[in-house]
Amino acid sequence: MRGMASKARRDTEHRVAPAAGIAEREELLAAIRDHLEGVDLRPVMDILGGVDAMATRMLASVPGANVYDDALGPFYDTTSLGRWKGIRRQSIDGQVRRGDVLCVTTSDGHRLYPSFQFDGPDGTPLPDLARVLAALDPRRVDVWGDAIWVREPRPELGDRSPAQALRDGDSDDVIALARQAGALLAS
Repeated sequence: MRGMASKARRDTEHRVAPAAGIAEREELLAAIRDHLEGVDLRPVMDILGGVDAMATRMLASVPGANVYDDALGPFYDTTSLGRWKGIRRQSIDGQVRRGDVLCVTTSDGHRLYPSFQFDGPDGTPLPDLARVLAALDPRRVDVWGDAIWVREPRPELGDRSPAQALRDGDSDDVIALARQAGALLAS
């Protein structure tokens, strides 16, 4: 019975169409098997509470598997962002303090980094993102709202999101629009 409950929970938590990404999932499972070769998982399973708990933890660090992804994601958590970029938490904290990287915090205190703000294989922040965020919300009063603003298409940008317009090299237009929106929010 436990196996059926775990399967039902996975089916509702991750809502993946049955045929979507079958080849990729099989390739990922093969890579995981290779990485686990010779690893004794029993101590980890005892600590985490079983296979299902470990799978849930593993998926929590995968962009696209987080419960907040539908609204704004996918997201990285601090650990997965640091691994991907090859940097420590302190470096990420510095980027957040400087406004180079957008960090949102969940109601239970988890720090998340929307993936749309990173470009390329090394995770470089979008060009001029820091200037946009400073113009939009200099005191960082509503970082969730800032993230939505940067991600949502804008008619003033030809129905592109500010994030896409930054990728396209239209930083000046995005910064001007962010100043307008920031002035409205501040009034």
